[in-house]
Amino acid sequence: MLGQNIEHDKVMQALKSTVTALNWKTAHIAETKIYAKAKVNWLSWGEDISIYVMPDTSIQIESKCILPTQCIDLGKNKKNVEKFKAQLQAFFPH
Repeated sequence: MLGQNIEHDKVMQALKSTVTALNWKTAHIAETKIYAKAKVNWLSWGEDISIYVMPDTSIQIESKCILPTQCIDLGKNKKNVEKFKAQLQAFFPH
């Protein structure tokens, strides 16, 4: 995703703004990664979301259930990634 050699600072700012727009709680921010948490809802007990900025400013997103015992996510993790990608596109229109 992205991979357009956009300035690192602009990518990080867009990622932070995207996390905020999705009402996820920022758990930790480092130079090349953001860890966030999605709230509990009727589909899950919440998710941990990891967002990594690669050297070419492309990004990787991973969403996992907070509870390791939760075997079925009912598509919630995939939806988190899709929502993040869609929201992020607002900052980098084609």
